[in-house]
Amino acid sequence: MKKTTILLSFLMATLWVQAQTLDSIPYHHVGTYLVLPNGITQLDDGNVVGCFWASNVDSATYNMVPVGGILHKLTRHGAVVSDTALVETVFMPTMNVFGNPDGGGNVLVEMGNDFKWDNPVLRIHRFDDNLVFDTANVITVPLFDTTIRVFEQGATLTPDGDLLIAFSDYDEDLLQINDVYFSLYGLDGTLKQQKRIPHNMMPFDLNYAYGPTVFSRSPLRYCCWGRMPSDILNLSCYVMDSVFDIVRLYVFSNFPYEQGFHISLNYGERVLGLDNGEFLFAFCFDKVMGLDHGVMVRKYGSGFNLLKERRFYSDAPQEYTPYAKPIGLERGHDGSIYLAYFTSGCTYDNRVSVVKMDEDLNVIWQRYCLDPHGYRGENGYMIVLDDNAVAITGNVVNPDSGVFYIIVNDDYDGMEEQDLIVRPYAYYPNPAQDELHLQYSPDVTPSQIELFDIQGRLLRLHRNGLESLNLQGLPSGTYTMRVTLEGGKVFSEKVVKK
Repeated sequence: MKKTTILLSFLMATLWVQAQTLDSIPYHHVGTYLVLPNGITQLDDGNVVGCFWASNVDSATYNMVPVGGILHKLTRHGAVVSDTALVETVFMPTMNVFGNPDGGGNVLVEMGNDFKWDNPVLRIHRFDDNLVFDTANVITVPLFDTTIRVFEQGATLTPDGDLLIAFSDYDEDLLQINDVYFSLYGLDGTLKQQKRIPHNMMPFDLNYAYGPTVFSRSPLRYCCWGRMPSDILNLSCYVMDSVFDIVRLYVFSNFPYEQGFHISLNYGERVLGLDNGEFLFAFCFDKVMGLDHGVMVRKYGSGFNLLKERRFYSDAPQEYTPYAKPIGLERGHDGSIYLAYFTSGCTYDNRVSVVKMDEDLNVIWQRYCLDPHGYRGENGYMIVLDDNAVAITGNVVNPDSGVFYIIVNDDYDGMEEQDLIVRPYAYYPNPAQDELHLQYSPDVTPSQIELFDIQGRLLRLHRNGLESLNLQGLPSGTYTMRVTLEGGKVFSEKVVKK
């Protein structure tokens, strides 16, 4: 297997790959202080590559030392990390990966300052599906003559195949942000469009700015969003036309407290335009004076009128403090809307969920991945693959590491389904005390639940009340739960009784 980047010996010494099923592919960088996901894309061969930025800690100074951008290629079927590459960098950049819109290869984009917080650049690398880099043709474009602050998510590839970036120049002496720059670059490094906007004209706090991204394709519009200055309860979305002139400013005010809910801002909000003047906004919410948390998707009309909303609760037991965050909100190749989100509670099983909806937010199916590796939920990227499966990169806790998820949409031909797809239900808590709870995707109907001991003896059989499994009276230990759906599909799970 050909490796084309430097520091290969370091990478192989610090990389541990544990291939599981298609739903969860964790890998850990032993000794690495921080691993952050920085994008994901599908290769021409159908497989997936994710980009992660990694750093170590200098034992003498306790400062972060950059390792570089680590790329991992994950096989689309079989779910094995088949190749890796490391791009050494002296930057602390925002990184992302894209398929080459001209065909034949892929693009890695870096944007940021060097490790002295100086000399900010945009750097463009090209690589093929085998992670072989064209090291002789790296494009480096100076962005500014002093330090910059990069918007969260960094660069976006437009429908025309250009790089859309946003950054602000930062005065290190005065510790303040000055002006904002929206720029459009060709993949050859040519500056095609740029606009400077004074920071006091921006409708959000630039320390909490997200985007930029494509808001609509016809007409071509861009957007970015963030927390409003000195106002943690409101969020604004800035919509621009193709030359970065403002088109609309949307201000998402908090829920009135009498409704019992309010928005939790700066937790990975997502915006998706629908090309007809309507758009979707996904954010996390929590219940005032209560424990109910979750992710909400709202659909707005062209006049900023609320058309519909749908809530997805964390479903953590009441004794836990739940947490939720959107990971991605994208349109699939079949026209459907895909939402990925993370939910968790203290010691409660972490869950990554993907929901497929139509444009009216009606749920078509939902898939769950209960992650024992501790998905952090603070960072993540999602793409919809060409067969409408969903691929996700994120980072986990203990140690700080990267993780892949691939969640398929329907039946998969080629191997036994129970070995490949994420279950169309979630079950919690596990370990359980007296009762195990189950939550099913709306596109499936359970017919029975069975519980077996380690000798294979049937202990419980439920054909009614299939939202829970009674464990009272059973001794502590490991059991096998078998869930049968209407149509005959069977799934087996390990359940631990406290």
